[in-house]
Amino acid sequence: MRSKRILLAVIALCVITLSPIGTLAQTGTDCRRKIEPPRKGSIDLTGEWMDNSVNLKVRIIQLGSNLGGYFGDVSAAYHTPYKCAYPASTGSGGSTPTEVKLDNDFTGHLKNNKIEEGEVYICQTQTRGKTNDETATPGTFIPHLETYSKVVRGQLKDMTVSEDGNSMHGTFDDPAKGNQPISFTRLSKPEKSQYYPTGPISTTATTKIYADASTDSAVRFTVPRDTQLTFVDVKLDANSNPTWYVVESRGAGGATSKNFGVIRAANITCGNANPKVPGKAH
Repeated sequence: MRSKRILLAVIALCVITLSPIGTLAQTGTDCRRKIEPPRKGSIDLTGEWMDNSVNLKVRIIQLGSNLGGYFGDVSAAYHTPYKCAYPASTGSGGSTPTEVKLDNDFTGHLKNNKIEEGEVYICQTQTRGKTNDETATPGTFIPHLETYSKVVRGQLKDMTVSEDGNSMHGTFDDPAKGNQPISFTRLSKPEKSQYYPTGPISTTATTKIYADASTDSAVRFTVPRDTQLTFVDVKLDANSNPTWYVVESRGAGGATSKNFGVIRAANITCGNANPKVPGKAH
C-alpha cells in the first residue's frame, strides 16, 4: 500500500512538473461591476440606424438618461457624408466649385420617449445672378444665373421613439419646403452586457505586467504595491472566473504604453466602486 502511495505521488509530481508554468490559470479578485437592470422606460439610442428619408446609414450617440427629469444628448452622423445636389457658390469670381456635404444628420435632447429641441442639417438649393463670365470676351458683361447648394439647419419637431426602441419618427422645419417628415430604423441591436466594460483596480504587491496572459510572455513593466490601474478587458477561465486583467495605468493609456498589458487577477484588489458609475465590486 505504501509503495502505491509513493508511486501516485511521483506521478502527480511529474504531471505538475511537465505543465508549463505560464498555462496554469490562477483565479483571483473579481472586480467586474454588475450593470443594474435598466429602469422601465429607459431608452438607449446609441448604435447604427437608417435615415429613411435619404436612405443612408447614420451612427447615433446618446449621452445621458432620458428619465428622472433629465435628458440625454443625442447626435447622429452619416457613415458616408450626404452629398448635396450642387457645389458651393463661387460668388462673382471664377473659382473652382467645391462639393457641399453633410457630415451630421441631426442633434437633439431625448426626454422620456421624445427627441426635443433639436436641429436637422439640410442641403438647400439656391439660385442667384453672377456679375461676370470668365468665358466672355474681356470687357463684355454677360449676366447669368448660378445654382448652388449650402448647408442650413431646420428645427426638429417632436420625434417619437417607438415602444420597442427600434424606430422613431417626427417632422422638421425645412426653411425652403416647410414641414417635412423624418424617420429612422434601428439596424444594430442595443449593446447589452452583464458587467461594465472597465473599472479601477490596484495592486496588492509588487507585480509584473505581462505582454500576454501568460507568465511566459515578456514583462512590459513592474509596478509597486498600491499602483492604481484601469482594466479594459478581463480573461476568464472555464468557470467564468477572472484570471487575468488587461490594464492600463491611469493617465498613461494606449496599447503602445509600457503600462498597457496583462496582470494576474490574484495580484489585484478593488475595494472601491468606480465613483463615476454607480455599482459595487463583486
